[in-house]
Amino acid sequence: MMSVNVPTFLKWAGGKQQLLERYETFLGHASSENAQHYYYERRTEFNHLKLAQRLPKKKMLRKAALFIYLNKACFNGLYRENLLGEFNVPFNGEKEANLFNEDVLRTASRLLQKVELKCSDFRKVDYHKGEVTYFDPPYWTERTTGFTRYTAVDFLKEDQIDLAKLFYRLHLRGNRSLMLSNTDTPLIHHLYGKPQFTLSKIAARRAINSEGTGRGKIYEVLITNFRSAKNEVGGTICPTK
Repeated sequence: MMSVNVPTFLKWAGGKQQLLERYETFLGHASSENAQHYYYERRTEFNHLKLAQRLPKKKMLRKAALFIYLNKACFNGLYRENLLGEFNVPFNGEKEANLFNEDVLRTASRLLQKVELKCSDFRKVDYHKGEVTYFDPPYWTERTTGFTRYTAVDFLKEDQIDLAKLFYRLHLRGNRSLMLSNTDTPLIHHLYGKPQFTLSKIAARRAINSEGTGRGKIYEVLITNFRSAKNEVGGTICPTK
């Protein structure tokens, strides 16, 4: 298999570097005597641009730059919205921030030139045979309290069920390169526990949880509709270092 070094220019809670065996490096640095005040000013500016209906190109570039800054200066690279759709993650408390690596950004820009990015409900996407399709939904949790929502709109149990039905329909239609990640919970095993699918248990690391006991190593499942030498039923994929 050909290996491609894909640069990662954002921190991301629950990122899939452990699955893809990639790593990220941040260089460059910035500081401010009043970093916290500056952060919240920029967050307010970003939310104003984010909620605007239409933006000229310069404003869109400004919004993208603010997003990268907020991602590096917020708590643990977390993305979360309030009910109004505003980004509301607090400042990480550090006066110095590793903001960006120009070479990494330019490489990522070059690789994305022929990529079309869409924001859409998974039910409305056009899926094509022959494509590798990877689903990374908000992870299911049995907990009824604590932080479980990243955006203004919840991803409910009904959405998990609809996604599983879509996954199965795409398999029946002949899509042979389907992948999906989710929590290692009874519901997910029930939804995807079909003989056509392979469920592999994965040890992953998490740094964010409302309870300290939920941090560190946890287990997820990787669901595919194909098998490989490293992906056996009931097998374990060890985390990358």
